[in-house]
Amino acid sequence: MTSDPSPGSASKRVCIDASLVLHLILPDERDSSIESLWIQWGATGVEVIGPALLYAEVTSVIRLRVATGRLTDEGEATFAAFNALGILWVDRDDLHIHAWRLAQQFQTHRAYDMIYVALGAT
Repeated sequence: MTSDPSPGSASKRVCIDASLVLHLILPDERDSSIESLWIQWGATGVEVIGPALLYAEVTSVIRLRVATGRLTDEGEATFAAFNALGILWVDRDDLHIHAWRLAQQFQTHRAYDMIYVALGAT
């Protein structure tokens, strides 16, 4: 979680990844601890943010589940629930550059997850 960079500000932000969202909205993967955390963030005014990658990942997983029959009647409702979460889409032109550097720093094989880390660090 990162604080708002303005001095004296009490607001908080958290950058979440697709797996957290999926455990919040998918009927067969719901996690009560994540639901509790989500409720706590709402009650305390935490601003939830994510990169464009989050929207692509979650949409793709939901669509795959519908196409393969793992989600049937719940597909549209699940997609609507995702869109109703109010996650602020935040991106930067240099996010991939920060992700690249973080992947080097932490010696990861992929920079993919570092997109989230880079956004959370801004």
